[in-house]
Amino acid sequence: MPMGNRTAVDETLEACAGITSADLKNTGWILYLPDYDAYYNFTSDYGPGWFEAAEGVRDGDTARLRPEALWHEEGEVVRELTPREEDGRWLIQSFRFLPAGNG
Repeated sequence: MPMGNRTAVDETLEACAGITSADLKNTGWILYLPDYDAYYNFTSDYGPGWFEAAEGVRDGDTARLRPEALWHEEGEVVRELTPREEDGRWLIQSFRFLPAGNG
């Protein structure tokens, strides 16, 4: 099923992260068909996920937010969300998994 055309995807990326699809670096897992100008996703359902921070620190225009550690295929990890404040709104700068205890 089509996930959305490039315009719709770019609008979402711009609203949430201040980037467009042209700024993506790792697109090996994305199926894009230029003939249809559309992205495709082969999952059985839509699950946007959630993030509940347990701690955080702000440094200038960025913040690092972390929930409690969890078990992942790589062992115990902590997820780190780094938003950046720009023009009165917070944009996602990065989201990564780190080994638990990594400061």
